[in-house]
Amino acid sequence: MLEKTQTTDPDDTFEGEETLGAELAEKPGLSSPALDTASIYPDATVNIASESASVFQLKRKLDKTPPLLKLDPDFQRESVWSPKQKSELIESILMGIPLPLIYVKEDEKGVYIIVDGRQRLTTLF
Repeated sequence: MLEKTQTTDPDDTFEGEETLGAELAEKPGLSSPALDTASIYPDATVNIASESASVFQLKRKLDKTPPLLKLDPDFQRESVWSPKQKSELIESILMGIPLPLIYVKEDEKGVYIIVDGRQRLTTLF
């Protein structure tokens, strides 16, 4: 499963949002991050949406010209998993053990930028 972030209407809220930073608001000299966000980042909005995609679908996005999947943004580390770690991931999948979500950000061109999950995806690819 993918977690994707993209820009949406700033009036959208999520459950529990009103309590974010409540402990900070109670401290002298600090205010709630929800209140400060609008003044510090006036154009910043985040939408988190769950989306399912198979490894095959992601591989096809990577193989397109130009690629619609970016595995190596500047903030990502290089491939660091050992062959043993890669083998253990495959074994976990065969055993039916649930894997963590893969997080992506979709840019303005529709390219999925991998935020978390590069090691798992490169192993599967």
